[in-house]
Amino acid sequence: NTDNPRKVVATKNATYIASFESNPKTDISNMDNSVAVSISNNQIFVNGEAPEFVYTILGQKIANQNLKAGIYYVQVGNEMQGVSIK
Repeated sequence: NTDNPRKVVATKNATYIASFESNPKTDISNMDNSVAVSISNNQIFVNGEAPEFVYTILGQKIANQNLKAGIYYVQVGNEMQGVSIK
């Protein structure tokens, strides 16, 4: 089952195994070098513009403000670009 998110209700003892695959559209190693990404005042800027929303590593859309250390994704054209804040 590839539903995301997926909820599982355990009614008896069971073992669940999750497997994950790299997604080339969101893999941080595929970041386009022509995109200028900067971080200022706990916000992400792409080519000098602050996107309204960013996405967490779990795909949750959040406001682009008060970001803490972590991995985020921003929409750049039709692609998602990974950003790491340390």
